[in-house]
Amino acid sequence: MAKGLLSLAQTPHWMSPSSYRRLLAVLMCTIAFSGCQHCCHYQAQAPARVPLPGVSRVAIIDFGGEHGEAVAAAVSARLFNADFHTVVDSSQFGTVRTASLTAPEGVDVQNSDVILAAAREAGVDGVLMGEVIDYRCEDERFTSTHFGFGQGVEGNGRYQASAMGVHFSSEDTLVREGTVTVAYKLVDPVTGEVVATDRVSRNFEGRLINNNGTLPSQGEVLDNLLNECTSEIVSALAPHEVDVQVRLATSSWWRSGARSVRRGVSAAKRGEWDEAEAAWNESLAVNPDNDAALFNLAWLAARDRDFATAEDLAMQALSLHHSDEYTEGLEEIRRQRDLYVEAQKQRESLAPLATASTFY
Repeated sequence: MAKGLLSLAQTPHWMSPSSYRRLLAVLMCTIAFSGCQHCCHYQAQAPARVPLPGVSRVAIIDFGGEHGEAVAAAVSARLFNADFHTVVDSSQFGTVRTASLTAPEGVDVQNSDVILAAAREAGVDGVLMGEVIDYRCEDERFTSTHFGFGQGVEGNGRYQASAMGVHFSSEDTLVREGTVTVAYKLVDPVTGEVVATDRVSRNFEGRLINNNGTLPSQGEVLDNLLNECTSEIVSALAPHEVDVQVRLATSSWWRSGARSVRRGVSAAKRGEWDEAEAAWNESLAVNPDNDAALFNLAWLAARDRDFATAEDLAMQALSLHHSDEYTEGLEEIRRQRDLYVEAQKQRESLAPLATASTFY
């Protein structure tokens, strides 16, 4: 490799030095950027992981454990924003609270009977109850020391050197670890049957060496983990949006319309999809066979949930240039289509029962 680069540095006799320098700059840029991935993000629809046919009106009881009331409130808000179930205000159930879900039977029988009776009277289809099992964020500090010989070089650590050339460096490390675990179950108030149950856990670990950098505070860590847990609970019970990352195609620099393709990719990465669409269509106006522009427009159509157009454009790109990137992209578009269709079916199944989420 080194020999090859050395030969490139020698100007061929048939080319002027200035022309060769320009060519070499282009080649180096091509090498430098050939491995770059041009990714962007958008929101796609996904169905509830636990289909619950006929469960339209849901009441959420304060969870047991530390911060259980806040968890119930967060789940209620997220479920309401999902615009799928009718969220019934459980305050009409009185001051009844659930017992520990870690007990063999999950919920205290007497309290459960009272809750379910109140839910039946309110016309509720499902009662969500649970417990915050783990809610903690702790710090641990330790110091490590390293010895060496010769001249010490101060980096992130500290050192002291003796006249004999012996030095040591030390690192003070702060490790911050957080865990939030929430268990929940959805109960049919008529039959008392548990129709959905799970335990969700999220963890965090961060390190700070010699106070270089930053870490989220313990409160921020717990808030973030709790938000992730409540989001996971709601995504199990209702159709929801998920963040997807897709890899956009780039066109070889010598192809007609390549500049417009690159401009569109940059716009899409910034979230400016209208500008990206205009750039890719501009590329196709110059070169209708630019497979990269076609493929990127396929992602744009998938983002807009026009999956028929997305599949057609991806297949056009694949017919012009057969690659693993295009094949995998087409498979992902079809996967997103299937998830979207399933989510729509779930929504339609409850349409006669509830037209919108409402707090009663």
